Amino acid sequence: MSVSVRLKAVAIAGSLLLSAVSLQAREVFAWVQYGTASYTASMASFNNSFVKDGLTTISLQYWLVNTDGSLTYGSDDNDARVTTWVDSAHSNGKKIFMTLSTASAGNVWNPNVQDALLNSRAALLTNTLAIVNQFGLDGVDVDFEAGWRISSAEGLDAMDSFVVDLSSAMHALGKRVSVCTFAGRVYNFPNLSDFSRWVGKVDLINIMGYGETSQYAYDTTLHYTNIFDYCIGLGYDSTSVCIGLPGGGDNWHGYDLVTHLTDLLAIKPSLCIWNLALMNGTGGWSLASNWAIIKQIADYDATPIRANSQTTPPMLKAGSHCVKLTAVNGSLKLPASLASSAHVSIFSLSGRFVCRVDARNGVAVLPRNLSSNSTMLLVRASD
Repeated sequence: MSVSVRLKAVAIAGSLLLSAVSLQAREVFAWVQYGTASYTASMASFNNSFVKDGLTTISLQYWLVNTDGSLTYGSDDNDARVTTWVDSAHSNGKKIFMTLSTASAGNVWNPNVQDALLNSRAALLTNTLAIVNQFGLDGVDVDFEAGWRISSAEGLDAMDSFVVDLSSAMHALGKRVSVCTFAGRVYNFPNLSDFSRWVGKVDLINIMGYGETSQYAYDTTLHYTNIFDYCIGLGYDSTSVCIGLPGGGDNWHGYDLVTHLTDLLAIKPSLCIWNLALMNGTGGWSLASNWAIIKQIADYDATPIRANSQTTPPMLKAGSHCVKLTAVNGSLKLPASLASSAHVSIFSLSGRFVCRVDARNGVAVLPRNLSSNSTMLLVRASD
């Protein structure tokens, strides 16, 4: 499906923009944690029809990276368990990844992964691809994170080189690569300051903010809109930006799961959920109504949103025509030039991207974090 009206990015510099975009699906990515108990709970979650309908991709945690570039299972996982998950995913039309981890078998974070990146990168790549081919996996999730930091510029370069080599090899096979990262700047590698490393190199960036990120976080850097805006500005497209949600909780920052999902529905990034086992039987995650919202995001048929090639983030052009609107009770009544648009993008008066929202019957409803009465500017429809 495509939007019937396309809007030009033309308006007065420093104004707020709403622009229509043509309509492509988002990812809803969830992890399966290692171990027998997690396996059982994860499969129980996956077998809920509404969960299965909402997910697009699952990733198996995890394969441990050893110093020599070899890979071993976490906990008591085995080939038979992996095969069961691959068969379950593929028979239900879902993609399935493997996750490479920095953890040791005891879930103690292992800095020796750096040695593998520095000294055994070719072996690590070979061994990873062998597992992908053995099980017919659809992708690799690189989860090199937690309580350690690659300690040298050489180590950072080795990490980047591995991701580039892995992506090149996987793309040649028609498969995908994701990278996991923290949401803020306060943790060890990787974090917000590292996002720029993987632009154009990976298919998905899994931003694991979980219960730390929302439109109500004290640190506005961790607001969904600001994380999304930052990624788009760096050059990621909207389908590759996966905002993390905590499967083990359904209320954070004082708001319930449906509130956070509604906020995300207005922005429409891709999603990543940790993890399937934790969400089994957890309040809001067990409600079909909440998964219906997630499915709306998964099914969203829209062209990936990318930053304006001339400015980052997209800014409005000086001297261009625009229409100024005032929000009333959280809604904008669109002028005739935008009335048939199915989706609009909102920018602040300084030109910063704020969010993207649906428009129906000539009305755009704003996410609840925005002021109920705000002056805004619209871009006119192209001829």
